[in-house]
Amino acid sequence: GVWVLDDASSIQQLAEAQQAGVMLFKPRTSYEYHYHSNDEGIYTRYSGANPPNGAIVDFYQAKPQAKAPVVQILDAKGTVIRTIKGTHKVKGKNVPFVTNKAGINRFVWDFHETGPTLWMGAAREKYRGPKVGALAVPGTYTVRMTLDGKTLSQSFEVKPDPRDHWTQADYQAGFDFATTYLAKYGKIDDVLNHLDTIGKSLNAAAAAAKGDASLAAQVTKAQAERNAVFSAFTADYKNDEDSIQRPGSLRESVPRTGFGEQQPPTAATLTYAAEFDAAYTAAFAKYNAFVQSLSGLSSELRAKGKKPVAGAITITP
Repeated sequence: GVWVLDDASSIQQLAEAQQAGVMLFKPRTSYEYHYHSNDEGIYTRYSGANPPNGAIVDFYQAKPQAKAPVVQILDAKGTVIRTIKGTHKVKGKNVPFVTNKAGINRFVWDFHETGPTLWMGAAREKYRGPKVGALAVPGTYTVRMTLDGKTLSQSFEVKPDPRDHWTQADYQAGFDFATTYLAKYGKIDDVLNHLDTIGKSLNAAAAAAKGDASLAAQVTKAQAERNAVFSAFTADYKNDEDSIQRPGSLRESVPRTGFGEQQPPTAATLTYAAEFDAAYTAAFAKYNAFVQSLSGLSSELRAKGKKPVAGAITITP
């Protein structure tokens, strides 16, 4: 048969790797290509598969590690921007993000930084929020991992799609904008996680307050206020049609958290972002005021031998 390989460097260095016991191969230069799949297969039916979309990282180990390896990606300043570890579901089974088999292993970094905080109370797992952060700007990066107690690292280059005409400053502007609003997305999810805890705590307080009309009224009032704050932060979509049937709230309006993330922001985008920022600041003021208002209820609950309101923590926007 005939084999067509786009990168055989790990095989070429296999003897050296076997002698060393462990080896992290130097990744080749990677390109942030823009992919599309808007055809019906007619034009691609007889073509080869595209290479993985990301920086290909190969490493060798003579035997599996006691625990699955952890991969870190560092930027040119030496800051860790992504840590890859753990497992994910593939056809119902837990599969490690980084394989741990004897011989040559391969991992592909998708050029994204670590994602924001997830809202764990979302109706569906896919609604919890972005699983990755902003798309890294073209530049020099380093992959680092520990195998058999040895810390190994290799630097590599990430270059833009050759078809793009943006400058490095344009890429940086797009990255800075995306990073800013992904961070705000994470802050919103922090609030929602706390509101979920507060909601459960208030439900428990309502059950404990039966027979005490005064306390029950305070809890009912707090529940209504909690629900109003919650609605200011999210429309809490339950299915994919909800976004068509009813408008979103703050979380659903975060600028640039997906499509077009690498593009430098336009004047219109910046205008929209300023409007969002105003709503964001107002929503956080409303949340923090609500949390502070719960101190009286918590004191009342403690005085009557009941648990105070959990999750009532202020958050800096």
